[in-house]
Amino acid sequence: MMSVLVIFLAASFAFQVASAQQCILNPPSGLFFTDITSCSATLHWKGSSGIHGYVVKYKLNNAVTWSANISVGTDTFYTFTNLDAGEKYNFGVRAICTDGSKSPLIKRSTTTEICSTPSDIHLTEQSATSATIGFTLPCGTDTVYYRYRNLSGGWYTSFVLNSTSITLLNLNPDSVYLYQLSSCPLNLHRWSVIDTIQFHRPNILFIVLDDALYNTYSCTGGPDFFQSPNIDRIANEGVRFQNNFVVLSYCSPSRASMLTGLYPHKTGVIDNGYYLDSSATTVATILHDAGYYTGLIGKYISWWPEPGYDYWMAAQTDYINDRYNCNGIAKSIPGHNTDVVTDTTLAFIERSPQPFYVWVAYHAPHDSAIPQPQYNGIYANDTMPLPDNMQPYTINYPSFLDNLSPSYYVTPSEVTSKYEAYFETLKGADDAIGTILNKLEDMNILDNTLIIFTSDNGHLFGEHGLFLKRLAYDPSIRVPMFIRYPKWWPNPVTVENQMSLNIDVASTIIEAAGIQDTFGFDGISLKKLADNTATRSDMLYESFYTNSAPAYPIPSIRAVRSLDYKYIYYGCNDNTVEEFFDLINDPEENVNQINNSDYSSLIQTYRNRLLDLQIQYQDTSVDQTMNCYLANPQFMREISSDTTAREVRVYPNPSDGELKIFVPYSGSYSIQIANETGQIFFSRQLDQHLAELNLGGLACGIYSVIYQSAGRTQTTKILVR
Repeated sequence: MMSVLVIFLAASFAFQVASAQQCILNPPSGLFFTDITSCSATLHWKGSSGIHGYVVKYKLNNAVTWSANISVGTDTFYTFTNLDAGEKYNFGVRAICTDGSKSPLIKRSTTTEICSTPSDIHLTEQSATSATIGFTLPCGTDTVYYRYRNLSGGWYTSFVLNSTSITLLNLNPDSVYLYQLSSCPLNLHRWSVIDTIQFHRPNILFIVLDDALYNTYSCTGGPDFFQSPNIDRIANEGVRFQNNFVVLSYCSPSRASMLTGLYPHKTGVIDNGYYLDSSATTVATILHDAGYYTGLIGKYISWWPEPGYDYWMAAQTDYINDRYNCNGIAKSIPGHNTDVVTDTTLAFIERSPQPFYVWVAYHAPHDSAIPQPQYNGIYANDTMPLPDNMQPYTINYPSFLDNLSPSYYVTPSEVTSKYEAYFETLKGADDAIGTILNKLEDMNILDNTLIIFTSDNGHLFGEHGLFLKRLAYDPSIRVPMFIRYPKWWPNPVTVENQMSLNIDVASTIIEAAGIQDTFGFDGISLKKLADNTATRSDMLYESFYTNSAPAYPIPSIRAVRSLDYKYIYYGCNDNTVEEFFDLINDPEENVNQINNSDYSSLIQTYRNRLLDLQIQYQDTSVDQTMNCYLANPQFMREISSDTTAREVRVYPNPSDGELKIFVPYSGSYSIQIANETGQIFFSRQLDQHLAELNLGGLACGIYSVIYQSAGRTQTTKILVR
């Protein structure tokens, strides 16, 4: 046994000796360099057998001593860094044998580059008129030169310092640009390989439903029985705005605001009987002038063709065998409105030159909803999502709610039938939208199409026993806003901390088209809201008393809706008809807190905010008032010596100069009025709880009403118009 062990050890020793000799006799060979830059070089070699590892070293060509050994393990390459530019270096590699012996040092020399171009050059972001190019800076430099040109122009050259990206601005849409980067002196003409930026202005597909609610889709928590995969696709492959609202919940005013980016008091379309002035600047006129092929298909504000449209097919308001104005010619087209609008849209997309813009406006699911035959009755056995607050308001509510047209009230059984027709009609619209998306995909233009999906307004669907719009309650004013455009949102986004509005549509569309915003829109680009480069945390809502239904009128309304609260002011003769809802604790708006002293300070803040927003949006319109009051008021504070959480009220606000001042305290007090510069021009001593002041003749502007008594001072800003 011992002899076997001796023989084994001897053989093992002989093998190690042979391996070491092989390592020494066959050192690393075939040395070559790659990736030589101004400050680095990578040395490669062919390995040898019997090695434990390799060491490398280097020195300047004219230097006497080498660097210290650098161990690289068993790798057969090594990158030397922190070299000087334009210098010749000697590099060496040596094998360390398994017995610790070393092979000869095998050497090779090379010269570093005088300068280098940036590496990892890539396009990081692109819009219709700009592009951002990212790169890695070469070592030893902080300056990057860049140049670019379109195919027919000359080079434009500039530079950046201490940056790893370059943004090219004001580029021409529908163009191809060439670009190169360098970190070398320009006289050396050492540029990176030419790369290209291809610009294609997006097509724009704007889909608008009619009276569609926010919370009825799969992606927004709709009922389990209803699936909306195509509408969901827009939201799930793009951005969904969770707090999206209209600034007036009515068909024509809302559509005019989307088209112009302006509030209704500016467009003049304050009711369904009003039309845009033919000279108005609209999304259609802007895009048409910029070279887009434009179309309108479906329900619009007006019947006759308007400026800005290359193709016009406006519908009336019937579901079956509706009449359409086709480029100025009225005709009846058989079939369901959803089918006619969809088929026409498919033909438009297929035949239009690009880029195109098309507004697709379905009548669905407007009441009284009529589904297509194949969808009729598909939800007959499903339980409809009736609201849990169907009882009418009984306290602290505006009295006109008791005097509406009978068609504005609804019972639970009526809501069930209306909801069934709503969902069946909406299902037809969802499938139609899927057909359009498939067409875009088949034509390979889906990802270069900005798709906006929304509704002209919401609708109360039994909440508080009501069935109507125009009111400032959330079911009426909150609508879906889903956008798919991978160039902006390659991954799905849900926007929860911003308030988006229908007036934002115009700004969004022209930004996507690469058109500079010089049109004075009231809205903000939805891209900026989604990217948090712009913010909006509250909104102004407005509605007008127009005598359109004199037997059952609704007063004018002004409201402020924030993420957490809502304040509503009604144009009643009483001038004190207000609602205030705590949306944090009462999202269904069931309890009006206007006379609850716990909210008095917050309510005053919102009254002031309403005035600020009216000033911001130049809302100087004077609305006719109607006879209404706050019915069955609760939480009313009595006039007594208890002055906790009470405030002086000045109304109406805005005013024509005639003011009423309610003072909930006993004793005399003074009222002073100052202009915007702080100059006091009116002062009077009073002692009534309700004082009336006629200040007619005041110039339009903002004034301060200052209440002063023993131990109390309160200043209220008012707008005179």
